[in-house]
Amino acid sequence: MAVNVKGYFHWALFDDWEWVEGYTPGFGLYYVEHKDNLKSIPKESAKWLPMFLKG
Repeated sequence: MAVNVKGYFHWALFDDWEWVEGYTPGFGLYYVEHKDNLKSIPKESAKWLPMFLKG
């Protein structure tokens, strides 16, 4: 079976920092406003990622 792979993301030991810190720092592509009905606000990286994946 052939798979059309356009990219992948490397998991690293640094990802464990997120598990250790819990929900205090904001990880990921979006800010989450916990005081505003969990409103999601895209970070600059969320805008950059689709352009990067398109090449």
